[in-house]
Amino acid sequence: MGNALYRKYRSNTLEEIIGQDHITSTLSNALKTGKIGHAYLFTGPRGVGKTSIARIFAREVNGLPVDTKEHLDIIEIDAASNRRIDEVRDLREKALIAPANAKYKVYIVDEVHMLTKEAFNALLKTLEEPPEHVIFILATTELHKLPETIISRTQRYSFKPIRNDAAAKQLRKIAKKEEITITDDALELVAQHGQGSFRDSLSLLDQIRHTHKSNATEIDAEDVRLLLGLPPEDIVQSVVQATSTGDVKAVISACDTLREQGVDAAKFALTLSEQVRQRMLASKQPQQADLALLRELIEVPGSTQPHALLELALLGSIRTENNSQSKQEVNTPPDTQPATPEPKVTQSVIKQTKATKIPKDKTATYTKPTENKSANVKKSSVTPNKDIEAIWQQILEELKGTHNTLYGMARMARPQLKDDEWILECKYNFHAKRLSDTQHKAILVKKLQNHLDREVALTCVVPEKQTVQKAEEPRPEVAKEPSAIETVSNIFGNAEVIES
Repeated sequence: MGNALYRKYRSNTLEEIIGQDHITSTLSNALKTGKIGHAYLFTGPRGVGKTSIARIFAREVNGLPVDTKEHLDIIEIDAASNRRIDEVRDLREKALIAPANAKYKVYIVDEVHMLTKEAFNALLKTLEEPPEHVIFILATTELHKLPETIISRTQRYSFKPIRNDAAAKQLRKIAKKEEITITDDALELVAQHGQGSFRDSLSLLDQIRHTHKSNATEIDAEDVRLLLGLPPEDIVQSVVQATSTGDVKAVISACDTLREQGVDAAKFALTLSEQVRQRMLASKQPQQADLALLRELIEVPGSTQPHALLELALLGSIRTENNSQSKQEVNTPPDTQPATPEPKVTQSVIKQTKATKIPKDKTATYTKPTENKSANVKKSSVTPNKDIEAIWQQILEELKGTHNTLYGMARMARPQLKDDEWILECKYNFHAKRLSDTQHKAILVKKLQNHLDREVALTCVVPEKQTVQKAEEPRPEVAKEPSAIETVSNIFGNAEVIES
């Protein structure tokens, strides 16, 4: 059985560790001066050298040879499988025993955040009054799960993600030793996919070296993309171009191609996010459409229908951009219009105009052209009730796939549009309050403006009982009391209730 690359090329000295110079230099100085602490805490992402440095430090503090793989006085414990208080009590008892043949007995506790609360309390006593011959090295990827009492009794070292250029440089050295013929672009893509974890990058290199049966064929970036399920570069660029030019057909065609080729929508969203980010960096002022697209792309990996949400996000960015352009065209007066602004018509004048019945006689007195023109413009912004219901149903369908909780409350509201104010009549105060939250309200206003192509205000109200009831639906004299499950479902929306 072959040895994996990440095990074969594990660092044996502090000098071989890459990307953690701020830690290796400090520990080297401590070894030289002999100022050794009793407890160390290594925190940071996975695959950046925490366990490797712990093993190296444990070996060098005892003056053991480099080729030492296992030693009686260097004990490694996986806290994920030894997390109970009984295991920690056993550790405390054995820690009191002097080392077998080394200067220090070193305990390396990996994934220490997995210990139970009781186990942490048992370990805390040992950290407060440790034996002089014991050194603890705790390693974790989730520092926030550790009690402050544990953190404060250790020397903490924060590990950083490995930079892509440093990872690619080290991968080139290993590829040369392993006689792997691979391009620099492919190595950079491997390092980038590792996302700061050199161990993940090495595992990927170990996987792709078998892409070609013969090493005579060089592995390029497209081979790596195919293996990772990443989208081809030409599709990514075509989508970026289509969103910037507003080509709807090109966007839909690209999304269909992604489905046919089996490209993961989450990975495509990540790749596209980087492209949009680079486009924003190149421009002096970021476009609102790019910002909106980035927000939507972030939600794609967590969606139950990532491909559908990805397509909606791309089409939505085109619609947002087109809407902003159309608004600019409407607000820009043509060359033939006079420079003087039209007189403003107040709300009272508009209502009076609507209420005034113009006689059939052509000699009617209300004939001011400016006021009629303004009134017509205002009147054209009113949307019929049928259209309001249709728009609201479309918005509910959009919320159903992306914001389940918000959909559950919004589906029970009745929409009304008065001028530029959208009013949602809610049955319960709880719904009105939640829909008026800043986050929920922003989502609803954004969708309303996208459908109406103009700015609107949103108000959530709970009408009085007599206004909510419909005249054509008489109440029976004795109303049936709803069950507890129906009441909870109505108030809190589209939730699943499990009866026990």
